Amino acid sequence: MTACVHRKSGAALVIVLGFLAVLTVIVLAFSTQMRTERLAGRAFLDTAQTRQLLDAALARAMEEIDLETGSSIFPSFLALESSAPGPVSFVADAVDFGMADDYLPLGDATLAEAYRSALDNARWQTVSVGNDAVGRIGYVIVNTSGLLDANHAGGLDASGTLVARGKGESPAELQLAPELLRELTDPGSATGFLKGRIDRWRRFETLRDLAQLNRIGTAPPFEGAIGNFSVFSFFPEPPLATGQRYMGSTEAEISANRQAIADALDAIGLDAENQRLVLAQLLDYVDADSIPRSLDYGVEPVPLINEVVLECHFAFTPVVEETIDAATGVLLRTVKEVVVTNSFRVAGEAWYPFALAENRNAYRLESSAATDALPRELFGEVQWMRDAPLPPAEWRYGDPPAVAILASNLVDHSYTSTQSLFAAFEEMADDFGLPEIRCIETSSGTAVDAVEGLGLPLANSVDEVLLPAVRDLVAEIYAAAVDGETRELPFAVGRAVVDPRLNWSGGNTNLWIEVGDNGAAPATLGGVNSGIIDAPGIVETPDPIGTIHVRNEGIIESPYEFTYFLYDRNKPWRTFQFFRENDRDNTRFLADHLATSPVHAPGSGWINPNSLNSNVLATAFLGMPVGEFTRDDLSAEPRVASAAAYRLAQLVMDNRLYGTRKELADRLANAADYARIDDAIEGSPWKKESLLRNGTGLFDPRDTLFAVLLVAQNARDADHDGQVGNGEVQSTQRAIAYVWRDPATGEAACVFWGLADTLQSSIGSAGTTWGTLLETFRPYR
Repeated sequence: MTACVHRKSGAALVIVLGFLAVLTVIVLAFSTQMRTERLAGRAFLDTAQTRQLLDAALARAMEEIDLETGSSIFPSFLALESSAPGPVSFVADAVDFGMADDYLPLGDATLAEAYRSALDNARWQTVSVGNDAVGRIGYVIVNTSGLLDANHAGGLDASGTLVARGKGESPAELQLAPELLRELTDPGSATGFLKGRIDRWRRFETLRDLAQLNRIGTAPPFEGAIGNFSVFSFFPEPPLATGQRYMGSTEAEISANRQAIADALDAIGLDAENQRLVLAQLLDYVDADSIPRSLDYGVEPVPLINEVVLECHFAFTPVVEETIDAATGVLLRTVKEVVVTNSFRVAGEAWYPFALAENRNAYRLESSAATDALPRELFGEVQWMRDAPLPPAEWRYGDPPAVAILASNLVDHSYTSTQSLFAAFEEMADDFGLPEIRCIETSSGTAVDAVEGLGLPLANSVDEVLLPAVRDLVAEIYAAAVDGETRELPFAVGRAVVDPRLNWSGGNTNLWIEVGDNGAAPATLGGVNSGIIDAPGIVETPDPIGTIHVRNEGIIESPYEFTYFLYDRNKPWRTFQFFRENDRDNTRFLADHLATSPVHAPGSGWINPNSLNSNVLATAFLGMPVGEFTRDDLSAEPRVASAAAYRLAQLVMDNRLYGTRKELADRLANAADYARIDDAIEGSPWKKESLLRNGTGLFDPRDTLFAVLLVAQNARDADHDGQVGNGEVQSTQRAIAYVWRDPATGEAACVFWGLADTLQSSIGSAGTTWGTLLETFRPYR
């Protein structure tokens, strides 16, 4: 029994020892696990604290952007760096930003130089809690504003062809050309880049994306460092000028906003009657029919009564009587009588000066009888036609004016004495007038134009021209050496309108001038009234006389299209102008008061006109049509070439800063030296206006963008000196952020945040697998 007890005691000892061993292992394992958890927790805490320090660095950088920019329209700096008082401690001494360069547009040499300088001078800023430093942060801010947004600049149409530069309505019109943008290797590289953007990537988040992804597949690579592109832009709304009112862009909207338009016209000094004139033109300009709202004036493409002339062709035929003198036997020839034949017509002319608008309707002139009858001896019983057709059936710009016969006759009368002959012609020395002449659309019977009270100035013409000529001719006929031949005497008198849009009052000598043998210009039935163009004191305008623009497409797209509208019913050919050299009456200020669109929805892709990059500014003008008209078909209009686009960019850069598109338009409009722009533009004021119509819509100053390099180091202030030494650093993180700021409101946002360290470790220091990595996540295959 004693032996049994000893055996049991030995077993208990073994069990206890085993239990203690197991317990020791468990305790050691638990201790190890706790140490690991503690270290992991510490690492996580260090990482979290470092990330928070990065957030603090971004907040300080954004604050500095705000302070440095203030209320300025455009930042005055290219690069800023973190600074700190006390001992010099440079970020570059402790941290290498590595691939950060790939995220910046360092192809711009000036920007690259400013960035390098800021990077060399960036200092650590200590972050403390109480008296102890908990870390340090640094940053470098690079002003990347005013570049092309690679996600919106340029575009392809449905056929895969580059979108043509048009009226400046969309960033897709921007022409990406290698002669201005060094990143593009050849003309085809823009197409390849855009195809890759549309078909494969849709969006580039960083400049690194832009450079690397374009090396994949068939898309050609960008060449060299990127200097003209960014990957973000944002324009909250176009900056409307103070007091500017929305007028609408369609017929319905314009009709609903009549009062706003009237107020704007009143603000530039137009009286109520001229306000009515402009509004009627505006509605006719946008509607889709060819029926003028007023017969007094308008811009509907219909034949306009342009000239009315009395043309006479007198023939004087002597009736010779032969007798023999009884005393001498000599044969005597004497004029027994003179037969006067008058082949005449009263003709009305209609002109169609409407460019790029055809009218296939048939028209006729309708005239009332003259108020003062022409002498019956010379003109017979005049029958005035109420239905005088106007050829042709189709009306096209550039065709000669059409002539309709309002009255005509062939009359002859014999005169046995000079007294009776002269008396007949003296009876013509009375003016006669046509109470009304109307142009009628034949099929509907609708009047489209009318002239009232048109008087033909016969009195002066007969007294000063016709009668002296008749007296000389009759004297010749009755001369001793009578040859019996017929003498012919043409005679014309009439009136021609200065501006066919303002033909409503035939008695207004500011609107109608005398033409014919005694007039300021010759009669030109069937031809353009060239004499009127040079009429002194009447026509003083830079407009291309003889050309009127209509739209008839249901919309007006820009206030600059007002350049086609008359603004004073007593000033022929005087239209709104937006170039100071053209604008005698300051009508350009209309753009301060009217807008053709309401506040736009936020958008991207427009160019900041304050850009410091002349190639970017030139891209806004490259290929811009500079013809005289705003039409959908711009294919035949001359285009701005790269050299002229660059000169335009210099014009923009000569006068900064621009807070509104209107200020930019004023700069283009008021530039003194137009000759240095382009020969295709010089010489035509309306082509110069196209710089405003088609050029300013791609600009907007409410976008500024900054690339911010960030670094943060979490630390333990072991010596409690309130500073962070290199030996006290626990962890380091680097990041890059893109920050957008609206200069109008000061609103700002971080639009991209990337942890550079994470990206670096994922793809390797050389970045050779960047494209392969992102190819995995390509949204469109």
